[in-house]
Amino acid sequence: MGSATLPCTYVPSEGFTQQTLRWSVERDSSIATVFRRDGSGDHILLSKFRGRVSVPKHSPGDASLLIQNLEMLDSGHYTCQITWRSTDNSLITKEVTTTVKVVKVEPMMFELIPRSGSVQATNISVVQQGGDVGAELLPPGRHRQQERELLCRGDRPQQSQPSVTWAPVLCLPVAATKPIIRAAEPGLTLPAGASASLTCEAGGSPPISYRWFRSAAAGTAELLSSGAELAWPSLRPSDSGTYFCEAQNRAGAGAVQRSDAVQLTVTGTALF
Repeated sequence: MGSATLPCTYVPSEGFTQQTLRWSVERDSSIATVFRRDGSGDHILLSKFRGRVSVPKHSPGDASLLIQNLEMLDSGHYTCQITWRSTDNSLITKEVTTTVKVVKVEPMMFELIPRSGSVQATNISVVQQGGDVGAELLPPGRHRQQERELLCRGDRPQQSQPSVTWAPVLCLPVAATKPIIRAAEPGLTLPAGASASLTCEAGGSPPISYRWFRSAAAGTAELLSSGAELAWPSLRPSDSGTYFCEAQNRAGAGAVQRSDAVQLTVTGTALF
């Protein structure tokens, strides 16, 4: 899970020397020492916290406790207690208590949503855990322009009325997939003079750019147009040929994806 920093700060004063620092936790009416710093060094006294807690060593006045990889059993009341010795050898002790409540968040299914609102991307699964990974949760209905022009919409499972949560920073850009070609008319053998169109479709995070090509001799290709659709208002026999399209977006290091080629056949003779 995530991490938490429990604050404990003071302003260092001349004539006062920190003697001990103690972090304790109270849970289920019992109190145990988590961390202790004294003249002999730092000591983590509860084994369950070893490797997960730390206190700044070289920041005078900062005795905050960092807990990493939070667990459900880390919930409790944490007390920071600091003791100083003054120049007249007297001891002064101050303490502050912070309550920690670790809440389990159910995994959410997220899908990539372009800012236009129409779904054009593949569903992805992301586990959102409270404030972990810096997620900023926005209430339903609010939109914010993101660098990748995407938002994440998540529906919690096991709810009769799934809630919608916007979590922009959890959106993962998806590289363009291999495109497919769709024809507006059934079949690719058409008479001269007929209108026709081919559409290039690819999945992935928008915006996706498309280019259309016609195969030429010696394995080369002629660039015809940019855009998802290639259209002929009136087909000619010379339009017969092999066509393919390419798709590309900013994800996936800009890799270009090429469709399978299709053969268009125009029959008959053009009227003009």
